[in-house]
Amino acid sequence: MDNRKTQSVRWIFWLLMFNIAASLFHFLHNMIYFDAYPNEPEWLSPGRIDIVWLVITPLGLLGYLLYCRRRHFASLLLLYLYGLMGLGGLGHYLLAPISAHTLMMNLSILLESAAALLLLGYVGAMQFTSRRSRGGRVTS
Repeated sequence: MDNRKTQSVRWIFWLLMFNIAASLFHFLHNMIYFDAYPNEPEWLSPGRIDIVWLVITPLGLLGYLLYCRRRHFASLLLLYLYGLMGLGGLGHYLLAPISAHTLMMNLSILLESAAALLLLGYVGAMQFTSRRSRGGRVTS
């Protein structure tokens, strides 16, 4: 593995760990203080929140593993999907304005969103750089 590839694997790993930690913080806070979050939908419950986290987190991990195995198309697809799901917490602001949330609620939502944006930005930049070095071809 060349130095650039080793470096990108390392960056993806740490960005993924940051995303997992930030999403765990947000999801745990949401589960523990569920009743304090404004305008949560009737169908949602703390038990369903943890199921969502347990479903989406392996997508990011699988994306990383596939990237390490040079399955770039599938890995990028999963990493993009995982990153986009990390922006899902912003949906709280569709239910109630930022001012209706506590400081800790906002911190957990915005930290998860910032982590997701960093991952998405890095994966996008990595894909663009990789495409340019291969002459625009997409490989698996």
